[in-house]
Amino acid sequence: MIYFAERFGMEPFGTIEIRPGVDPTPGHIAELKRRMLKEHVEVVVRERHYPAGLAETIARETGAKLVELPAMTGGVPEARDYISFIDYNVRTMVKAVTGG
Repeated sequence: MIYFAERFGMEPFGTIEIRPGVDPTPGHIAELKRRMLKEHVEVVVRERHYPAGLAETIARETGAKLVELPAMTGGVPEARDYISFIDYNVRTMVKAVTGG
């Protein structure tokens, strides 16, 4: 999702995993939540193939919206090819940040 964010001018704030495939420590999560609250981060993005639990908790505890996006074509029925995949992700993010 970092590539997606950068491509569409969004500034990635942080990640739940310390590094890809490395589970976060309690300290990492506490610091991430502290920074999110301080900076008024409004959206937590979760790739659909990752478990939802921790992302849901972080979103709930910081007041952010949880947005679930597919990481590849076919991840949701509406994302059947590359164009519809990008379109789906863009529409979903716009809806999340505008409340529409």
